[in-house]
Amino acid sequence: MIDPFTLFVVAVLAMVAITANAAESQPRIRPFLYFFLAALNVALVVTLLPAAAQNGAIFGVSVGCAAAASLLLALPVRRALARVLPRPDEGGIGFNPESPIQMTGLVLCVYLIANVLLTFVAAGGISGLSQDLQENATLEAGSLLAQMGIFAAFGFLGVGFGQRRTLTATLDRLGLRAPTVREVMIGAVTAVGMILINLFILSAWIVLAPPEVVEQQTQASNVLGNRLDTLFVGFMVAFTAAVGEEIAFRGALQPAFGIGLTSLVFAMAHVQYTFTPLALIILVLSFVLGQLRKQYHTTTAIVAHFLYNFGLVAISLYAQYFVTQFPLVR
Repeated sequence: MIDPFTLFVVAVLAMVAITANAAESQPRIRPFLYFFLAALNVALVVTLLPAAAQNGAIFGVSVGCAAAASLLLALPVRRALARVLPRPDEGGIGFNPESPIQMTGLVLCVYLIANVLLTFVAAGGISGLSQDLQENATLEAGSLLAQMGIFAAFGFLGVGFGQRRTLTATLDRLGLRAPTVREVMIGAVTAVGMILINLFILSAWIVLAPPEVVEQQTQASNVLGNRLDTLFVGFMVAFTAAVGEEIAFRGALQPAFGIGLTSLVFAMAHVQYTFTPLALIILVLSFVLGQLRKQYHTTTAIVAHFLYNFGLVAISLYAQYFVTQFPLVR
């Protein structure tokens, strides 16, 4: 399950999201929100000072991310971002630099990226990250469902469920509804296409890159891949990731921040692929899922995301089975 410190951090950030939603309609709350976020930016650096004393890179990352999050509190900075992010439509969906909740969403995205970068540098790079994942990564059903719940909860809280929107309005804002047969088929075809793109990019990389580079840069992802040893585990990983991530990224963030920024944050959130060519696949996948969300609904993106993840696991497992059962005769 999720450790107590992580639960504490999640609870604090959930309170930030609730406060930000309240500040949308109550201007008197906004100074408290600014103070809350500024305090968190300072805490990001201060709490890491002991670790930073041992690793200077940790100090650099924490200060850099805290500075970026602090800049986003400045209205002129958000107005500059508004030039490249989606403009609000007639329903008010789009990026509004004056919005407290969207400001908070940007800051939370910085925190998510900070967590990825800090995990990477604290582990000592790719080799250390793979060892850390080997020792600490868990694929238990309870832990996976908890992670899905956290992503989904922030998606619902972010769009104002229970504060600014009813359940029906929240589901509509998140793009969640029962998919039609046509949308399921579109999701399935998209998943197959992405699997083929995945295999093409990986094949080209393996052929073109030196073997030692391929081995080094896939250590972390191989650790997780080796733990996906049954179809049930693969199903749970694929299902929880698809539902939780799509609600948070495509459902909540994309309508406000656009496909481009959302995809960059999505790619950075996958720590096991960070700083390797595999990140390109995740980035391409995110753009494709973003288009599905834009043209159809988040549920269509969930279908495609799930079938893509589960399809890769199934291919890997059945490939291992056939290699084991039918070894090449020399």
